[in-house]
Amino acid sequence: GQKVVQPMGGTSGLYDKIMLFSKGQLKSPNLCSSFKFTANNETIEMPLLQWVFYFMYKPAMESQMLEINLNNIKRMLDKFANDFQDRGEYNAYKHSLIFYNSEFTEAISGDGGKAWMTIGKSADSIQYLEKEIKVKEGKKIATGLVMETSKPFDFEKDYIRCLSIYRLISNIINTRKYSYLLDLKNQPFTIWHFHAIDLEEFLYNDNGGMIRSSWSV
Repeated sequence: GQKVVQPMGGTSGLYDKIMLFSKGQLKSPNLCSSFKFTANNETIEMPLLQWVFYFMYKPAMESQMLEINLNNIKRMLDKFANDFQDRGEYNAYKHSLIFYNSEFTEAISGDGGKAWMTIGKSADSIQYLEKEIKVKEGKKIATGLVMETSKPFDFEKDYIRCLSIYRLISNIINTRKYSYLLDLKNQPFTIWHFHAIDLEEFLYNDNGGMIRSSWSV
């Protein structure tokens, strides 16, 4: 029989929150809301997003640039959360069920293969196996079939995105370490800023018209 796929994240609901965040529907926490905290007997107020990634270290830039910096971080997080929803691709990586194509062209034929029409192509692409999931009456149902999925993939852009994730996490960790560890206080360290990122280049792929496609195998 058909198996109902349980909501991601189990009892914690973390995956569900990431899904809501990617759709702009997560109400709490609101990263754009104001956040107050006390440091050195002083009450400080700043956007929650700034507190998460900069803590007590205010970026050395004018308020307009700071707003652009925080907005870019928010847009990047939106992109990462949206990509995180593709658990089929993640599981394929984890179980070595993913393949790299140096060049991929997708075409269809309506006359038995005598003539083909190209509907999409990509200089780089990946193919991976995943279980087929269908939505029925609002519930995700595993059909028991295996799908082969092809999608464009920009390795250079993926590297840049991974590097940005590293820098965001580095900000979270280092701003706390250099605040709380006595032997590190007042020592210099790198804080990453994101106001100069080209979001159009960062967020979107030019894949030559190739679209993601899946079929049963």
